[in-house]
Amino acid sequence: DFKKLLKVLRYLKGTKTLSITIKCTDLQLYAHCDASANVHADGKGHTGYFISLGSTHSYIHSKSGKQRLTGTSSTDCELFALVECVKTAIWIRNFLFELQLDKIRTIQIYQDNRSAILMVTDESKYRKSKHILSKISYLKENFEAEVIELNYLNSKMLCADMLTKSLTGTLFYSHRNKFLHDHI
Repeated sequence: DFKKLLKVLRYLKGTKTLSITIKCTDLQLYAHCDASANVHADGKGHTGYFISLGSTHSYIHSKSGKQRLTGTSSTDCELFALVECVKTAIWIRNFLFELQLDKIRTIQIYQDNRSAILMVTDESKYRKSKHILSKISYLKENFEAEVIELNYLNSKMLCADMLTKSLTGTLFYSHRNKFLHDHI
């Protein structure tokens, strides 16, 4: 544990010029959502999502944590993560609306699991998934009401990937640099 602590402290010392900067000209919400299935000792998955604002993708919120439910497939875990992500993104959207800012457009959600996207967007694809019907229905209602739009994005481009598994090297720095900027 002490060695891990030293590694974290060295990283923090080397990145003290990096900061989060919110610089946006529009109020479009974007979310990158990912999950890793069965990564914990009890068989539960891990959720990670990253929410940004504006076309500059200014970081405003992220979450990384163990899922409360046990998924029976990677698609189930991705759907659990999507529900959490959508709930948070809708809360942020409603908060911005309460501040009487311009009407917020459809929230753009990026996901790397085509099956999870199809289960929400194509009615014929979820018939064998009655065990998670309430989650699919919640996502489907928001999709049909055009509150959210689901888009496929390759894992290597998905910022939330770093919130569900350990990344190293250029992929880690690529994702980190999307929301941390050098202020010197």
